[in-house]
Amino acid sequence: MNPARLPLALAALALIALALLWVAAMPAAAHEHVHAHPYEFTLGWTTEPAVVGAPNGVDLRVTFEFDANTSEPVMNAHNDLTATLSFGAASVLKALEPKFGEPGWYTFDVIPTQEGTYSVRITGTLNGTGVNISVDLDPPSARADLEFPVAEPAGAELSAQLSAAQSNASALASRVSSLESGSASLNSAAALAELMAIVGLLAGAAGAALAVMARRTPPKSG
Repeated sequence: MNPARLPLALAALALIALALLWVAAMPAAAHEHVHAHPYEFTLGWTTEPAVVGAPNGVDLRVTFEFDANTSEPVMNAHNDLTATLSFGAASVLKALEPKFGEPGWYTFDVIPTQEGTYSVRITGTLNGTGVNISVDLDPPSARADLEFPVAEPAGAELSAQLSAAQSNASALASRVSSLESGSASLNSAAALAELMAIVGLLAGAAGAALAVMARRTPPKSG
């Protein structure tokens, strides 16, 4: 690079870095803003885009608005507000927890298990002001739409794989029993070869079952 252009390149990189920091500090664009004077509520997924089967959460920010240009975060709002997460006819109460190091932000954890629209309703009373707001979150994306290079099987497919592995294990165990009790001698080369093959298939079936269970078990936090 021409030495004379080096300061310009460094300046450009610095501007890009500042822009990235500014974007990172902003709430995600998909967060919704709802006003209930004198409060503003900001709601959205913790991680966007949300993905079916992936650990996520719902973020809530509460601010007190003094005027159009001045506001401050509301502390301890989780003590006065109740969150209800809904999907179709199903709903569940979720306890809000303050986010460490982010005044005015609250959250609860959830793993969306189906594609579709999830709604969050916030109710309660803040310093005498009644709160009753509801926001539809962006529908989660299917895992297969984002996975690379190979998409993992969906929940129904994993269940089918587990059932098949269990069925194969039972059939192979029965074959072992017949070899042990039948006329064929386990000392023969053919019987030993078949027995080794069965052991390998059983190990494969067990491995498939363990893999399915591992995918079904969410990682522990903290």
